[in-house]
Amino acid sequence: MTKPVILFFCLLPCLSSAQTFADTFNLSIPDDGNIGYYDIEVSGLPTQTSENFGVVTICINLTHTWNADLFITLIAPDGTEAELTSDNGGDNTCFNSSSALGIWEASWPYTGTFKPEGFLSVFQNGQNPNGTWRLKIRDTYPFADAGVLFDWGITFGPNPPTPYPFLSSTLPIVKI
Repeated sequence: MTKPVILFFCLLPCLSSAQTFADTFNLSIPDDGNIGYYDIEVSGLPTQTSENFGVVTICINLTHTWNADLFITLIAPDGTEAELTSDNGGDNTCFNSSSALGIWEASWPYTGTFKPEGFLSVFQNGQNPNGTWRLKIRDTYPFADAGVLFDWGITFGPNPPTPYPFLSSTLPIVKI
């Protein structure tokens, strides 16, 4: 695996501009029932995500003979996970919670920017964004077809998605 290519490195507090970290992989997506992990090292950011600074966009560039087989998740250094897409694919796709169209509403070849299936707001939990971020790709129908992850990147910046406040409900609530 190659070293990460830092597209923008921040030496001062990074609350007013975006920073993108990306890497080139050109690695096969496992088609043997195993999960593929593709890591990017992030450094030089503020020590906490917040409602003012955090994960804004994730972009992936891949090919697969049957995109509907792919389940793609982003994992933060603290282990927090967010589903980007399942059973849709990726191609040359970016995920941003502010996008007008969800990935589930689009059709192949999934080129452009879409809302992810999960919530990127889970990463704005006060964690330190510096460390290893992982893209997890699982081919849900192994031994049938193949694919390659060419590259992926993650952008941090101001105005990240925030959690939806849950203020009340008319339904019973069960806490576990």
